[in-house]
Amino acid sequence: MSGILSTIEYWAIGIALFAIGYYAMVLLCKLAKIDLNKAIDDHNSAAGIAMGGFIIAIGIIISGAIQ
Repeated sequence: MSGILSTIEYWAIGIALFAIGYYAMVLLCKLAKIDLNKAIDDHNSAAGIAMGGFIIAIGIIISGAIQ
């Protein structure tokens, strides 16, 4: 039972850290006066690739930090 609880705990921590990282990226884009979500909605593939790379990088960092 403790394994399930620790799994849920690490999942919640990972999701919270991922959300903080995402909003930090959005804040940095606002400081640079770039609307990343609008760029992705306008089918800007470079913006989509940049956001995808950021999501993967944050996931790797969180994974390494939790282990």
